[in-house]
Amino acid sequence: MRLEGLASVLFKDDIKTMTALRLTRSFLIAIFLPLAVTAIQWSLWDSISPSSWFLFWPTVFFCIFLGSFIEGLVAVFVAAACAWWFFVPQPFTLIKHDYASVAALLIFVSLNVFVCVLYAFLKRSKAIADANLAKVSATHKLLLDALADGIFIAQDFKFVFCNPALPNSLGYSAQEFNGFPFHKVVAPEFLSIWTERFQQRISGAYQPERYYEVQFIHKNGSYVWMELRASVASYQDRPAVLGIVRDISNRKKQEDQLRLAKAVFQNAQEGIAVTDLDRKILATNPAFNLITEYGAEELIGQPIDFLHVEDKNQDAMQQMQQSLKVSGAWQGEIWKRRKSGDVYREWLAVSTIRNTTGAPFQLIDISLDISRMNHVETYMEYMSQHDSLTDLPNRSLLYTRLQHTLARAKRDHKICAVLFMDLDRFKPVNDELGHAAGDEVLVAVARCIKSRVRDIDTVARLGGDEFVVVLDAIDTHADAVAVAQDLINSIQVPITLSSGASVTVGASIGISQFPDDGDTVTLLLEKADMALYDAKRAGRGTYKLYEAELA
Repeated sequence: MRLEGLASVLFKDDIKTMTALRLTRSFLIAIFLPLAVTAIQWSLWDSISPSSWFLFWPTVFFCIFLGSFIEGLVAVFVAAACAWWFFVPQPFTLIKHDYASVAALLIFVSLNVFVCVLYAFLKRSKAIADANLAKVSATHKLLLDALADGIFIAQDFKFVFCNPALPNSLGYSAQEFNGFPFHKVVAPEFLSIWTERFQQRISGAYQPERYYEVQFIHKNGSYVWMELRASVASYQDRPAVLGIVRDISNRKKQEDQLRLAKAVFQNAQEGIAVTDLDRKILATNPAFNLITEYGAEELIGQPIDFLHVEDKNQDAMQQMQQSLKVSGAWQGEIWKRRKSGDVYREWLAVSTIRNTTGAPFQLIDISLDISRMNHVETYMEYMSQHDSLTDLPNRSLLYTRLQHTLARAKRDHKICAVLFMDLDRFKPVNDELGHAAGDEVLVAVARCIKSRVRDIDTVARLGGDEFVVVLDAIDTHADAVAVAQDLINSIQVPITLSSGASVTVGASIGISQFPDDGDTVTLLLEKADMALYDAKRAGRGTYKLYEAELA
């Protein structure tokens, strides 16, 4: 509805005022004409008996008959009384008895009757006009009440009129809402610009955009988004703002959901592609482009099957088509080819998107590169079993490998040994040069130990400055002693740090052997630790074999 058209509907009080003015003028004419005629004819009269009053009564009753009793009686009575009082001498008689005098008298009476008839006609016309106006007003009210959009008139920063839609959308009745100041229903962050634009509209200085959005405050304290269109009008002879508002809260929620969906689509780690029912690509997300190595502009419009390795996907494609027909969804493993030509495995989930009628109109593919995920899993598994600083096996992997070594030794009747090592003079390095220097020393020691043993042997770091070496399948007990002594000698070589400083550390080693000292991982490690303790007591920089008397 145009705002200009609403003005004529809303300002019906002005129409009623104009109608009242017209009726007042008619009423005054009804009084003035008889007085004017009587003034002209006053010279015809002379003193006659009061019975001549009968000339006025037909006029009175005729008017009463045509009009309503009160209005007709008052109009004619006032005319007759004024004529009698001001213009007719008392007692009066006709001074002329000729035909001219009688004719003048008849003209006087006829004019009174005419005026009364005219008044009755105008009164009836007014009644018809009022009835039509009431009917039109009722129709307009019905239309205003039925409108889903809110309509308001504002003056002096207050709502002075509104239809039910606006207050209802904010939890108020129309009676509560009328007279509300802006600050009670307009959100604080919008109030200043709202009042500023209101004042600018009234002054004619602001030429606004046709629509703008604003937040209102609901009666329960929540916020309601509204779309507003406003213009300047005149209401009760004063400038006012006439506005139409529409509740757009649902649209705002949908916009938020669309923004969220877009963010998920753009930032998802899984590859996402949207296709039509013919499987032509409509949209792809960055992850899909990264996996396939194709840009979005290269993919859109292409059949998605061109990425598939046909000779490896025949069974999967048949299962997919059948499942989509039955349930509208499918998931499984397929093979695809990247732009570079590399073939990779992918876990694919395909779902049907339906429109508002429930009919399928698009498909969405969500894919996960399993090959890359396997690499990640392998890396994560490796890191969970190795020391992050030295890249040596940690305690968990040491236990596993030592179990395997014992199993082979038992099967092949071989000897294996556990060398439990602790660095000497390492704490001063940390205290004096810092932990970064200490880390460099640990890495250098780890590299040195690995260089002095065989590939089949295991070198592990338990934490701090503790290392364990598992010697697999040695021939004699002397082999373990020889390796221990070689390690002590090698570790004592000065180490040059990245800072240029040179440090020297040593090592103490405790040795336990299978089968003499135990046949389990726990026993061998415990006894090697006991031998290490004995080596440290002996003065450090040496090794000790486990002996029963140590226990």
